[in-house]
Amino acid sequence: MRYTLGFHDANPGAEIHLAMSDRGVHELTAGCPWITRTHTISVAAFFDPNVDSAALAPMPTEWDYIVDDNNALLEEAGGRYPPQRDPETVALARYYRLTAGALVATAGRGTLSPRMRLPDGLGYRPRARVRLTVPEANQVFARRYAQGAPRIGVLLGSTSGPHKHPEVSSWVKILAAIREAWPTVRFYVTGARRPAGGRTYTAGYSDQAVDELLASGPDIVDCYDIGVWNQVALLQRCDVLVAPNAGFSLLAPCVGTPLLTIAGGDEVEFFFNGVPFAVVLPDTPGFPYPTQPYIGSRIPCMRPENLDRKIPEIVESLGLLLDPAFSYSAAVDRYAEHIRRANIRRSSVYLPSHPLLADF
Repeated sequence: MRYTLGFHDANPGAEIHLAMSDRGVHELTAGCPWITRTHTISVAAFFDPNVDSAALAPMPTEWDYIVDDNNALLEEAGGRYPPQRDPETVALARYYRLTAGALVATAGRGTLSPRMRLPDGLGYRPRARVRLTVPEANQVFARRYAQGAPRIGVLLGSTSGPHKHPEVSSWVKILAAIREAWPTVRFYVTGARRPAGGRTYTAGYSDQAVDELLASGPDIVDCYDIGVWNQVALLQRCDVLVAPNAGFSLLAPCVGTPLLTIAGGDEVEFFFNGVPFAVVLPDTPGFPYPTQPYIGSRIPCMRPENLDRKIPEIVESLGLLLDPAFSYSAAVDRYAEHIRRANIRRSSVYLPSHPLLADF
């Protein structure tokens, strides 16, 4: 969404088209008025090594410019695929290989990452601030969740699995500490219990675990499985979203809602959207570190004995985000100070001004 907005802003009058996997949350692009059309591409079709251009229909074949997302995949798209590659990465490389011949760019082609290389004549404005337009029907749906003050959205985890996210016992303690600080709080716990069509979901929490959390306080509201746009509308009505590193959580700042991230694993903040935020960093010298060795068990910073020590900081950070006077620039300065003090690999944690984010 940010890249397409950057192209829209820098090329007045241009039609911006976006090709997305049919397993992505492609309906959200309807909330991006700067995107002319979204073309959904079947991932399953590209699992077939003999896939042909019919898999691209009805996408137009001739464009002025084409910009692809991952140069590393483009470079290997014509060769053999390492056996350790996951099927969707192989499918994406096949997509690039096929579109390199089937789609024509009359004015030039470019890539976004890992290094932006754009053809002459195509403008781009980095660091565009995304604001999703939430449909009125979904806003009406979300108004049923108007009770409580403050209204705190809670996202337990992401598709990446339980080893990167807090245990339910930790979430119960976190919500109890917030409740003690704000007795009239209302928690709106959202997610998806099951994957649908290969899409992302809240992995690692059984129905029993989710029910255990929902039953841990009368101020906790079940907002699971309400649909993507209803979830976004819910985030828009919340005062703050509290979540571990999760792609879905990045939609909160796209609707103006501050995000409080409980950081851990191999992921770091990269999407700064001009909305106040806070990041609770772990006390782990190797952070950010590969989580592969911990699949099947919690990474150290998410284990209850370590996360418990972070609860006071979570409450303090939430208090700042609930203060209307706490600005985005103040959030950036606070994050910078926390990075300087944290027992982590500082060179691998980024501020908005980091050169690595210059083209984003």
